[in-house]
Amino acid sequence: GVHSRLCLPDAIPEFERQNVAVDGISMPIGIWSSSWDSALIVSSIYQILVQEKLGYNCSISVGNSSKIQLWKVAGCEHDPVSNNITGGRGAPRHQHVTFEFWHGADA
Repeated sequence: GVHSRLCLPDAIPEFERQNVAVDGISMPIGIWSSSWDSALIVSSIYQILVQEKLGYNCSISVGNSSKIQLWKVAGCEHDPVSNNITGGRGAPRHQHVTFEFWHGADA
């Protein structure tokens, strides 16, 4: 079978972790990460702490631009080639947190 790797010695095991309710639907905490190294590291540290210390499931999605970070957390869809917002998705929102927002224009 597939075994998950734990980073912390007193980690909450995967089978004990819970989802959160967002927009009335149970789901993992969604992390939207930009694709550069420092953003991926911060997002991974957050994921480890939330999963292994707080006991919640997480999922990470990655994009290549700060331009869309806040829109993704707001529940919008985007074109991954042009990074243009293609519209609101409405409930449920699957991305809930993001780190390292560097886009000053369009904010």
